[in-house]
Amino acid sequence: MRGKTDGADAAKIWASIPDINLRNGLNGRQVGQEYDGLEQAELAWIMGRKHILKSGDKAGQGNPVLAAMSSSAHGHGMGKGVDRLQRLCYQGYMEAYFRAVFGQQTINLGAIEICDEANKYLCEEIERYEPLLGGASVLGSVDVAYMSELLFGMPGVGGGPLPKLKYATRDKDWAAGTVTPDAPVDSNARGGNFGLASGIFTMDKGPFLRGKIVEDAVKHVTDPHAKGGADGTVSIQHAMSRNFGDELAFEALYAHMKAKNFFDWTPDGMVLSKLESPSGDPYSSMELDARQAQLFNIAIQGPAIAKTWTGDSKMQTMPMDRVFIALVADVVTVVGGAGEGQGANAGELDALHKAFKAFTESDTAGTATAFKTTLGNSKGKVAAGTESEYEKKVKELFDKTKEFAAATTAPEREAKDQELMGVRAELESYFFSGSTLDERKDWMKAFEETASALRRGDAGASRCVMTNFRMMRVTSSFLAQYSHFVPGKPETRCGLRIGTQAGTPPAAGQEVVGEYIIGAWHIGTVLDNAASRSTIGSTVRVAPASMAININVNVEWWSGDKLYRNYMDVEGQVLRRDAQSKSPEARLLGIDVSEADMVEATSWFPVKK
Repeated sequence: MRGKTDGADAAKIWASIPDINLRNGLNGRQVGQEYDGLEQAELAWIMGRKHILKSGDKAGQGNPVLAAMSSSAHGHGMGKGVDRLQRLCYQGYMEAYFRAVFGQQTINLGAIEICDEANKYLCEEIERYEPLLGGASVLGSVDVAYMSELLFGMPGVGGGPLPKLKYATRDKDWAAGTVTPDAPVDSNARGGNFGLASGIFTMDKGPFLRGKIVEDAVKHVTDPHAKGGADGTVSIQHAMSRNFGDELAFEALYAHMKAKNFFDWTPDGMVLSKLESPSGDPYSSMELDARQAQLFNIAIQGPAIAKTWTGDSKMQTMPMDRVFIALVADVVTVVGGAGEGQGANAGELDALHKAFKAFTESDTAGTATAFKTTLGNSKGKVAAGTESEYEKKVKELFDKTKEFAAATTAPEREAKDQELMGVRAELESYFFSGSTLDERKDWMKAFEETASALRRGDAGASRCVMTNFRMMRVTSSFLAQYSHFVPGKPETRCGLRIGTQAGTPPAAGQEVVGEYIIGAWHIGTVLDNAASRSTIGSTVRVAPASMAININVNVEWWSGDKLYRNYMDVEGQVLRRDAQSKSPEARLLGIDVSEADMVEATSWFPVKK
């Protein structure tokens, strides 16, 4: 999509991709080259390292070995510091590029092993905890905090008496299968569950992809890899979040996406200025820019003006709010029956319970080896399975959009347009709309029951995939005010939809489709929400959505789980700014009512009757 193209060629390229903003070209740009929109107060993206998965020769199955290769200027000998040239693009181009390249890709969550070779290469913590994770997948992970303390903890530490296993020679003992317990302990002593169900939860009613474990408090657990004391036998503890198993599942998902090139482009910062060409002629400047490199001044940290989030009244911010660029995907989940599927404790952990019980009741090397083997095989991959109908419809949407863009005659365009609208209508049928209140209540009750079984581990996912990827500009106030889900109201759940085909109540074996924020790039914190006002002639616009904002740039990645914990309105108690309370009693007392809606006094002075 790079190279020498005119406006017509660029428009034709982007018109073949569904859901691309083609207002006056590409997002308001006539030509649509990646650097055309890099002007002051716009977000700049930078081309970083490409992570390539190379095929090996393990049984002819393509054993993936990760090679970190740089296709950017880092490895081309093009200078250092300010003399190093790198590719930049603006936000509008990045949204279109991401949609075009990754829109119809599919990620099978059930087939992602947390301890995959590529994931271990990209995340050191995954490699560190591999003995505890075994063959866990992102949908059915291990409660790492609980299991770590259960195996290696000390009595009275970590919330109660737990069995202590001798771990004198650290990793060597585990590898040799010679770890021995101090005393027999029944694995069912804590209610018959080997910790909490852990992993990525794909059926939350909110807009965020989150983990299964709700608690995220810090726990102190014993580290089997580290010993202290003069004789090296004193256990050392370290802090670990209670939902650490979920966190590792998300790290594995993002590492998998990185290996598939989802993160080759990353936000660099806000454009402060550009070194203009000395010609003084805009067209000559454009020609020079195309022939030689352009020099931009980018704020990668610190205050900068931003207009990327302006123009939408729902994105209004206040100082100390945050601004994000979110990644959104459609998640298709097929829930299995009771105890079946990926992440079901009853089905997957039963063998592990029995092996652990045998291990604690005997100190032979054989039972230790058997437990280690069972742990490694307890959560194997889920077969890829057949392609779901929703996945087929997403790919058909891209195909029909391309056919419509290629049509030349009016009758052909009309026919292709009808086909395209038909595919969109079929996709829309998967999302619940609910015409009556009873329908909404019945659907929501069935959904919560099915989702609760999946989150607790009573049932698993027989198939779960992500597809239809795109980007979304959001602010923290928008996420907090619109995240609560009210069935039948499209503005709730941050405008993202969820449902089942034809609105039937969710049940085992049925495809449940939800649009989720799987993570987001945090760009910065708002310092001033009226830093710059646009003008039309001599008229200054005062609409809040038209004002640029001043942000303190600090680019970092936030997981969907972190966004959920910070901005999810679980109970629906967050009112939008200037929104009126539905409770007559609250309005009568002046609670949750904006100052503009307060009853005004008719007079400042007593009126004589």
